[in-house]
Amino acid sequence: MAGKLLTMKEASMLLFGDDAPAIYKRTMRLVRSNCETVNMGRSVFVSKSVLEEAFQIGEQDKKEAGDIASRFDEETQNIVITLPKR
Repeated sequence: MAGKLLTMKEASMLLFGDDAPAIYKRTMRLVRSNCETVNMGRSVFVSKSVLEEAFQIGEQDKKEAGDIASRFDEETQNIVITLPKR
């Protein structure tokens, strides 16, 4: 794993733009099932580059507040809309 290590709170801010307890728990479940993590005692870390690759977070998703990032998913034939971060 290369890149900056993020705590689960930082990962939830990156993925969902919030770190409320329910969002934190959702992030823990998603990251543990889709990414390799590093455990140090009770703390869980994930690499930022691994997280961005696993959830396809790219420059197109990093728009200003109020913009909606959308893309067409070829596999499911659906339009995926990424809601803006607060």
